Amino acid sequence: MTVTRSLLDPTVVDFVHHEAALLDQRHLEDWLALFASDGLLWVPGRAGDVDPACHVSIIYDHLPQLRARVTRLLSGKETAQDPPSRTLRAVTNLRVAAEPDPGGEVTVESVQVLYETRGVGTALLVLPCRVTHRLRPAADSRRGPEWAIVSKRIDLLEVERHFDNLAFLL
Repeated sequence: MTVTRSLLDPTVVDFVHHEAALLDQRHLEDWLALFASDGLLWVPGRAGDVDPACHVSIIYDHLPQLRARVTRLLSGKETAQDPPSRTLRAVTNLRVAAEPDPGGEVTVESVQVLYETRGVGTALLVLPCRVTHRLRPAADSRRGPEWAIVSKRIDLLEVERHFDNLAFLL
């Protein structure tokens, strides 16, 4: 059953927008803090992929690999990100994909358009995508967000297209 936007918890909407802002502002360590200890990020390599164990992925990182990725991006030594990308995400069409499970986890789908540039003389890259977040109520929300990312899946609309550099994609 799909729940309409009007029934979507406003804290979930705020959380997804907050995550996008952290990424666009390159507050990547703060972004990592949004993940549950068992969190993962998956960007399938083909449309319709359902199992990262059986299909090639652009990214399939659990939290330790995400930490290593963020460390490289922030080190200034990631040649694929010299100069670093500047990004802007437009987040829309948020909806709950299914009723929350008994533990309170919720699956939220959104449409996002990611704009990326690396400076003067480079073409603006536009990446429309569908993003699916699996969120869990945070253990202690008094000191941070009320939700933790269990999984984030980014389905690029043009996944079969050749991309020169997706090192910025999170």
